Amino acid sequence: MQKEKKVKITVIFISFVISVLFIFIVFLLNKDENVVNSVQKQNIIFEKVTDYNIFFSVETNINKYINFIIEQNYDKIYEILHSNYSSNGDNLINIPNYEPDTKFKAYEMTSYELNKNVIVYYAKGNIINNSYDYNILLETNVQFLIFIDYNNRTVSVYPLKENENYESIIKGIDSNYSIEKNSYNDLEGISIISTNSICLMYLSDYISRVSTDLNDAYYITTNFSDINDFEIYLKNHELSSVMKSCGKNNGIYTVTDDNGNSYKFLEESIMNYTVSISD
Repeated sequence: MQKEKKVKITVIFISFVISVLFIFIVFLLNKDENVVNSVQKQNIIFEKVTDYNIFFSVETNINKYINFIIEQNYDKIYEILHSNYSSNGDNLINIPNYEPDTKFKAYEMTSYELNKNVIVYYAKGNIINNSYDYNILLETNVQFLIFIDYNNRTVSVYPLKENENYESIIKGIDSNYSIEKNSYNDLEGISIISTNSICLMYLSDYISRVSTDLNDAYYITTNFSDINDFEIYLKNHELSSVMKSCGKNNGIYTVTDDNGNSYKFLEESIMNYTVSISD
C-alpha cells in the first residue's frame, strides 16, 4: 500500500515537471518568434519590384483609389484606405480633388514582406491627366504604400506625405496584420504584360516627357551633345505615340513610331530607362 502511494506521488510529480517544462518551451518558442519579428521590423529592407505584372497590378490598384476620389465617393475612399491612415481625421479632410482621366503613373516601386500573406509596396510616381491628346503633369514625386493581402485578395492604400518616413509606419503595424474584405477593397488584377505592351508603355512615357518637361526628356536621351541639338531634332521631326513596330534584343526595346522615328530604350529597371532616337 505504501509502495503504491509512492508510485502515485512519483507519477504526479513527473507529470507536473513535464507540464512545467512544456509550458516553458512554448514560452521560449513564442518569445523567440516575437524576437525574430521584432528584429525583422527593426531592419526593414525593401526590394525592387522587377516583375512587370506585379508593378502594373500595384499601379492599377492605386488608380482604383484615385478613381474613388474622382467619383467623390467617400464611402469607397474610406473602405480602401489603410485603417491607420483613415483613423486620422485630418487625413480625410485633406483628400485631394481630381478631375476625370487623372491617373497615377509609377516610376519606382519596391516591396517588403510583412508576413506570409501580406506584401507592402512602396510606389513613387506622378499624377497626370490625359483627357486631351497629350498628358498634363499635375503632381510629381507622389508616394503611396499599398498593402496587398494575397490570401484574402484585398488591398489597402496609405497615401504618403512628402518626406514621410514610411518605414516607421510599417514598424507601427502588427506583423500579423491582414486585410478583411469589404465591398470596395478587392484586389484588381491585370492581364499578362507582353513585349508590345512594354514597348508602347515606354514610347508613351517618353512622348509624355517630351511634351511636359523637355529638360527631363533630354536628361534620359543619350545621343545628343546638348539640349539645343535635341530641340533642333524635335523641330524637324514630329514624334508620335502611335507605335508602328516593336522588338526586344539584349535588353534593348527598339520601337518605330508611325512617323518613322526610331527609339532604342535601354531599361535599367521597370520605368527607369535611357533612350536614343533617330530617323
